[in-house]
Amino acid sequence: LRAGDAKAVRAMLADDVLIVEGNGVERSAEEYASHHMLADMKFMAAVKVEALEHQTKVLGKVAYSVSRSQLTGDYKGKPVDVISKETLVLVDTGAGWKIVHVHWSH
Repeated sequence: LRAGDAKAVRAMLADDVLIVEGNGVERSAEEYASHHMLADMKFMAAVKVEALEHQTKVLGKVAYSVSRSQLTGDYKGKPVDVISKETLVLVDTGAGWKIVHVHWSH
């Protein structure tokens, strides 16, 4: 997201990815790409990200990543200073790993 490469982000997501953020849920990569992926990319490019902790585990053809990061900076004229939590669930499709679930919270 930080690099602003929408094509690369889309390629990492399974078509039926489930993305949960705040009070919203997006139920496909297409829905995410057409709604707020570009806003997420702009936000992530505008803030400094400091990794606080990151854990991953591979369980056969399923893997997960759980991280906490400090996000600081300025976005749309407002200061940003939050702890962001991210959970990713990935599945090995045989043709590579795809993200099937994302959960972001602050």
